Amino acid sequence: MSAIAYVPVQQALEHIKALSGDAETRRLAFVRERALHDEISELRAEREKGKLEGQREGLETALARLIQSGMSENQARQLLGL
Repeated sequence: MSAIAYVPVQQALEHIKALSGDAETRRLAFVRERALHDEISELRAEREKGKLEGQREGLETALARLIQSGMSENQARQLLGL
């Protein structure tokens, strides 16, 4: 990138170099990056929790419908893999 002659790009690169030399700026960047990773992990965990809850509700609904249609609870559970 240092071979780019466009002045605004060169100025931005110089600014980045100056910032990266500052220990506090590097620490803050690290803390921000860690916070973003934590947030992504939390969102993934909540999404997985939601999927599992949806599957459970779906199985409960299917079980109730099978029982209502006349199937025994044991047969319905076996059919659904419960």
